[in-house]
Amino acid sequence: MEAPPKATKTLECKETFDQETLKATWDAETAPANIPAYSTRQIAFNTELTTQDVKAINELGRLNAMQLHEYITNLQNSAYLIGIDEARQCSKGKFLQVFKKS
Repeated sequence: MEAPPKATKTLECKETFDQETLKATWDAETAPANIPAYSTRQIAFNTELTTQDVKAINELGRLNAMQLHEYITNLQNSAYLIGIDEARQCSKGKFLQVFKKS
């Protein structure tokens, strides 16, 4: 019987995604026509997106898989650091009794 793997504190993915793997997994030309994302007809949506939002969406749409992965990783790291800073500021506020009711 094989021993269970040891727990580690880091996550590592050894799976790689290249163009050939993605093409073998999903071929957009053979996708069902009833899936809205892959249908050829244009659908107009009423959204409240600003031109800056549309520009950001277009820039993200131009990224390849690895660039998008790097962008999301950086975004997650930024959110984590902001959370740590917020926790530090809340602790500081509690220490200074900022949140105490008068």
